[in-house]
Amino acid sequence: RGNASARLLETLRLRVRVTPKRDVSRGNTDMPGIFAKHRLGDILLRRGHVAEAEALLRELLASCEEQLGEKHPRSLSAMHLLALATKTTSTSEAKKMLRKGA
Repeated sequence: RGNASARLLETLRLRVRVTPKRDVSRGNTDMPGIFAKHRLGDILLRRGHVAEAEALLRELLASCEEQLGEKHPRSLSAMHLLALATKTTSTSEAKKMLRKGA
């Protein structure tokens, strides 16, 4: 079970690195990249890799808000995951983020 979990994490990390970036300058969205980062951030957080998850989720949230808008469900989900990640390091920042999404 541990080996399969490690392989899953490595596969998702690789997917985030190699997913081609889409040109978002003309209103396009990079949904494959957003989905890959969302899934990896969630799994990293669940596995206790909080620092790595937090960095990735900050990047994800910025991408979601820029491309989809602050109130898009994917943006709100990214904000929620980031709040959970920051909860272990900064309770005040986590509360601020959760209030922003409400």
